[in-house]
Amino acid sequence: GTEMRQELLDTLVRLRAEEEHIAANILASRQELAQLASWGGNRRGKAPAIPCLRGWRRKLVGNDLLQLLNGEVSLRLDPETALPVIEKMR
Repeated sequence: GTEMRQELLDTLVRLRAEEEHIAANILASRQELAQLASWGGNRRGKAPAIPCLRGWRRKLVGNDLLQLLNGEVSLRLDPETALPVIEKMR
């Protein structure tokens, strides 16, 4: 499951980077996403201390990454654009 989690996390980062007109690897590196994917969410204790979960990166992408891992955010395809979108769960 770790590789699939990492792919979802990467997709979320790429979407947010595109929205913010910033390179995805500036928001979160592949290594950071691998650490998050291995951790897997709150049910496994405290999140790793990595740059994407601090400061301005946390505001832009980190909170969404944590919410995705905890099932509070999902990714879906927009039927009109066929592009992935981030959707908050209710």
